[in-house]
Amino acid sequence: MKGLAPHPRALAGALAIGLLAGCGGESAGEPARQAAATEPAGSAREAPAAGSPCAPLDNPVERYDPGGKPMAFGFEYPGGWVVQEQFTSSGVSSIDIVGRIDPESRSPDFVFRIGHVVTKPNANAPNLLTTWQKLPMIEGIEEVPVGGRTLYIAKTRMGEMIAYQALFPDSASETSAWLVSGGLPQVPDGCEEAAFAAFERLLHSLEPNPEIGAPPE
Repeated sequence: MKGLAPHPRALAGALAIGLLAGCGGESAGEPARQAAATEPAGSAREAPAAGSPCAPLDNPVERYDPGGKPMAFGFEYPGGWVVQEQFTSSGVSSIDIVGRIDPESRSPDFVFRIGHVVTKPNANAPNLLTTWQKLPMIEGIEEVPVGGRTLYIAKTRMGEMIAYQALFPDSASETSAWLVSGGLPQVPDGCEEAAFAAFERLLHSLEPNPEIGAPPE
């Protein structure tokens, strides 16, 4: 599995994939490839065996509390992992959730990345969803109920790479949603299938932040 890309550039790549899915372009360039993860071989997804290198993926979950931070949502992630936040003055909010096989190790074995632009929800999400449904790179779109609205999660394939986009409902309007991008920059070999399943569980757990904070100045 490819190593962890520099944080700002990889986030920009993930957001580029989201914008690509919205406008119907054909190539997101090298940064997008760095932000996506290599497709796992096969389609079966099994829970990691206790004591295996993939076991951290199956830790009891913790919840990320976004209260007062420039994030539109909170989520569940594997317990014991480290949450690394990066909030920029331009409104780009990015979070890495870092896991280690050996808790004493200084190098991450797993990195889940999720981000969005907190200053600008998409004003017409239904049109964007319609565009997604027409794009061959979108493999499937899941619908998850969230507070009487629907969270849409799209799985995007570009060659051998996979990334995710989501439309998370914005309470300010019935037709607006936050455009969320995410992926797995770092996964140990052999854990790809379990890691994708764990990341999808994270996306399914998104819940609104009742107190969205302003970006740093």
